[in-house]
Amino acid sequence: MGVTGQIAPGFERVARAFEQNFDEGLEHGAAFAVFLGDECVVDLAGGWRDKRKTLPWERETISAMYSTTKAMMALVVAMLVDRGKLAYDEPVAAWWPEFAVEGKGDFTLAQVLSHQCGIPGFVEPIDTALWFDPIGLAEAIARMKPMFWPGEGTGYHPLIPGYVAAELARRVDGRTIGGILRDEVCGPLDLDYRIGTPVSEFERIAEQLKPLDPPQFGERNAVLQAAFLNPWSAPDRDGEAWKTREIPSANGIGSAKATARIMSAYALKGRIGERRLISEDTWRQLVRERVVGMDHVQPGRIGFAAGLQRNTQASLFGPGPHTVGHTGWGGSAAWADPDAGFSAAYLMNRKGTHLFADHRRARLIDAVYCCL
Repeated sequence: MGVTGQIAPGFERVARAFEQNFDEGLEHGAAFAVFLGDECVVDLAGGWRDKRKTLPWERETISAMYSTTKAMMALVVAMLVDRGKLAYDEPVAAWWPEFAVEGKGDFTLAQVLSHQCGIPGFVEPIDTALWFDPIGLAEAIARMKPMFWPGEGTGYHPLIPGYVAAELARRVDGRTIGGILRDEVCGPLDLDYRIGTPVSEFERIAEQLKPLDPPQFGERNAVLQAAFLNPWSAPDRDGEAWKTREIPSANGIGSAKATARIMSAYALKGRIGERRLISEDTWRQLVRERVVGMDHVQPGRIGFAAGLQRNTQASLFGPGPHTVGHTGWGGSAAWADPDAGFSAAYLMNRKGTHLFADHRRARLIDAVYCCL
């Protein structure tokens, strides 16, 4: 199945890199989109969205993005910060007093979003159905005892930050993270992206091909065990409940073009087109480095902003020193370089085993920078 889409003059090298991933047998189905300023300069799709290779992956195909969703969650939290409803350097317990138990009273919003608070997952067993009950899960999170403390590094939290953000949004705004994103970003801008996807959209979602090998984590330890390896560490991914409920750190579903456009808010310092979502001051608070170092869960040296990955790990998002974004399970990613003024999103359904790095994505990133 060939590649379809559009390429602005001067970006032909990106199309060749995208096609090369298919030529080398690295892809099943994939999409890639880039906005330079407010112009879409790349919008490509290729391969198959189903396992049996009967349905082409088109530009209108939507796909699960897993932890790439955290970049969208971070933007919504920043919108609440911009309105004075939340503050990055205030304790979570200021809005959610129950969160203060077990020594968590001083944990700030920024520390939770940057994986510094030692609550990567549940040590003791929980019913996995609880992941689909955001209020019940928030109550369980409030009772958690940290496994490590701010100042002791990071331990990547796959799901917990999204539920913390969701509970805070409920308390200070009355809406969900997905609801705010729909009402104030995707709806007004007509962007094909959602956190919590109705059944009516299921036929457009790409089927995911699980990797043959296990993910490449760091050294096995108790923090990694709680984050990813316990049987109750996550609900059943990709089932109906997973798609329809809101998990703001993990279950965003959309098109590559829509995802890249949302990321324009990072490239353009708070705006998308004429719509300003956050002030430049809030944007600076959002993207600045909160912590950097070796992670308890993920292999390598990692830097985090308030809900975003910073471009600390070599070649994560290319050469831009101020680039921010987020990767997702299997290889998906969305990122933005405010110095170069571009944003991008890469989606695919043949999953790799590296949690952050991905050779296919790196090739596309290199091609974009060669065209700038």
